[in-house]
Amino acid sequence: MPEFLKLAVFILAIQGIVTSLILCASKPIRDTHHKFLVLFVLIFSCYLLGQNLFWGNFYVENPHFLFSTVAFPFLFGPLLYFYATPYKKHRYAYLHFLPFMLLLINHIPFYLFSAKEKIDFYFDMILTLEVNSKFYIYRLAFVAQIIVYFLVIRNSIRHEGVKRSFKWYRTLNTFYGSLAAAYLFQMIVYSFEDKVGVVTFFFVVFYIVKAAFILYFVTKTLLVPELFRSVARSKRNPLNDVKKTFYSEQILLAMETDQLYMKKDLRLIDLANRINSTEHLLSQLLREHFGVNFFEFINSYRINSAKKLLLDEDYKHFTIDAIAQEVGFKSKSSFYESFNKFVGTTPLAYKKQHRKFSNGEE
Repeated sequence: MPEFLKLAVFILAIQGIVTSLILCASKPIRDTHHKFLVLFVLIFSCYLLGQNLFWGNFYVENPHFLFSTVAFPFLFGPLLYFYATPYKKHRYAYLHFLPFMLLLINHIPFYLFSAKEKIDFYFDMILTLEVNSKFYIYRLAFVAQIIVYFLVIRNSIRHEGVKRSFKWYRTLNTFYGSLAAAYLFQMIVYSFEDKVGVVTFFFVVFYIVKAAFILYFVTKTLLVPELFRSVARSKRNPLNDVKKTFYSEQILLAMETDQLYMKKDLRLIDLANRINSTEHLLSQLLREHFGVNFFEFINSYRINSAKKLLLDEDYKHFTIDAIAQEVGFKSKSSFYESFNKFVGTTPLAYKKQHRKFSNGEE
């Protein structure tokens, strides 16, 4: 490996790490989905740095760091997926990191080796370039993961009802997908009998590509900072007509069939979880489609239910406070306030007025 290339890659890897750490320190980044992209670059830069150190004396002097980043590639796909799908509720998110954990567990026996055993393994691998079956299994698993996430991310950014920097997302996903071809090629070159020259050439090209990505990201971060605000701006209109219809039906189902409004401590996040959405999208949908905020929407159902109970003979022995509790209000005062807002009178006056009409009185 040429010394100038190792130095250049080392500098760019450090630059990627420093830039990512600076972005991680920004609260606006940590509070949005952009943190997943920053983590992706941080992990990617650390992985590239680990590979760069492989060709020097670092691991000879610090053998316990050998293969410390070997499982990092299995984090790339999940982190890019979370970044590219900010409006999806990622249930069972931990399952995305299962391959990463399994590979770490698989390497535990090696991590427990003595320093001398690790150094012997290192020199044997460098001198012979021999790899065992685990090398190919690992690469094939990584390639399979890349293909799956590449297709899922591509589908997500194509069908996401959000006006955002599509080219930026597509570029990131294209780079990620290209790693599959690179690792397939690596498996091929390692099968050659006279592989030293080919392997060296492969690593030179691969290093240049990886380093170029970090340079591209850092440049974009410095020159086009609005990329980190694109989705935040687009949150004003993240719903297309299909999503509005679907979520509206789910909301009505939760209210009219499941009677979720009767839950006294019902919160915005509870209804959002019920329809498999986010709090932001739910608030926007209630505002744009139903013309109300969350509390107005919930209380309207509670008041309609209370109106029925006030005139129901089976509930004639219930006090006003009991009916308020029955339909989901925590206190009598909030019930009276909402009832007057929606009906224009008090519960007792409403009850007397309608009972008088039902008895034929005017």
